[in-house]
Amino acid sequence: MLKIFSIFVILFSISFNAVCEETVFTPDVVALQSSDTHIDITLKSNASTGYQWFIKSFDNQYVTPIRYQYIALEKDNKVGAPGKAVFTFQLQPSLQRIPHMTEIELFYGQSWAPEKGKRRLITLFLS
Repeated sequence: MLKIFSIFVILFSISFNAVCEETVFTPDVVALQSSDTHIDITLKSNASTGYQWFIKSFDNQYVTPIRYQYIALEKDNKVGAPGKAVFTFQLQPSLQRIPHMTEIELFYGQSWAPEKGKRRLITLFLS
């Protein structure tokens, strides 16, 4: 029985890592070009836990959130399977030729227990 369990754990770990390695997640610092019109922020997520990403703060002089999407990484949507959250922000056209930086603060938690969540800060540099 222990052998079967060990094999299951190994196979699950391999499939989880393979799925996650295909997705490029957003780093804490992102360099943008003046020709960029939007940015997709992609974060590891798992909707089956009740945790969700929330936008906590951003500077609307520089960016505007325009879309959110949760994407399950398993094709058959198994409970507990990992996924990714994708926030799309539009860059303000009037500032695309002006070098600047701005920050987007995100929160990963449960709406009914916000003290248990974690904060993520993404810094954008536009040159």
